[in-house]
Amino acid sequence: MSPTRRPGTLVSERRGAVARLALLNSMVSRDIEESLDRQKAWGLEVLDIKDAVFGKNIEDLNEGEALRLAVLCRERGLQIWTLSSGLFFEDIEKGPGAFRVHLDKVAGLIRVAQVLKPRQIRFLIARSSRTALSGKRMAEAIKKNPWLMDMYQEAVDRAAEAGFPVTLENEVHGCLVSTAGEALEFFEALKRPEKAKMTWDIQNLWQEGTFPSLDVYQALKPLIGMVHVKGGKSRTHGGSLAEASSLETASWPVRMLLRAVLDDGVSPVLCLNP
Repeated sequence: MSPTRRPGTLVSERRGAVARLALLNSMVSRDIEESLDRQKAWGLEVLDIKDAVFGKNIEDLNEGEALRLAVLCRERGLQIWTLSSGLFFEDIEKGPGAFRVHLDKVAGLIRVAQVLKPRQIRFLIARSSRTALSGKRMAEAIKKNPWLMDMYQEAVDRAAEAGFPVTLENEVHGCLVSTAGEALEFFEALKRPEKAKMTWDIQNLWQEGTFPSLDVYQALKPLIGMVHVKGGKSRTHGGSLAEASSLETASWPVRMLLRAVLDDGVSPVLCLNP
């Protein structure tokens, strides 16, 4: 695994597969124009737009703001890969009404996507403030909240009908997906294999209790459409996440896992979170 001559990309030494690099825009700068300028200067070609866009989250932009953002990206020759909304990262203990608020925002996000033309849009996997047992969160959520998958299916179908694939990302703080097994349960219950893939946030899953390993990657590989990469250290080998770090000093096997991701071509864009 080594950089190609094109900045902002990585290439698999074994298979020659190329993955482009991206950063969440607000991690570069809270000013959207400054963020785009810096990313252009660093040689990045694709964007992951989340928040801090004229002071708003991406799902809250109006049509005029979306058009303005489209012009800024076009002027710099940058392509939007992902619109990373925060939709559906809600506590299931609040019930279906709280999730209906998120579902109602999907139409607005799609209108923004129709202006910006991303390759995909992101939803987040829900959380629970009560379910804490690792390995059982997803099964319990599906059993106790049969409406949950109905809402995800409706959101994914709406996006797909508008021409936008969906990626669903694991989060922290009680996310229902805390293991590879729970991720498989989630996507099996979703029943939308042609419309939705998983963004595997490596450190998020670790923070929820699953250490990043090649076995975890192999289990998740059929689901993965994108990978988010962060550092992180544990105090013992294979132990729980204890603190943030650079990738260079991270405790998880960064090179081995990213080499596998590149060789398999599962993530055409790698999103780096500094």
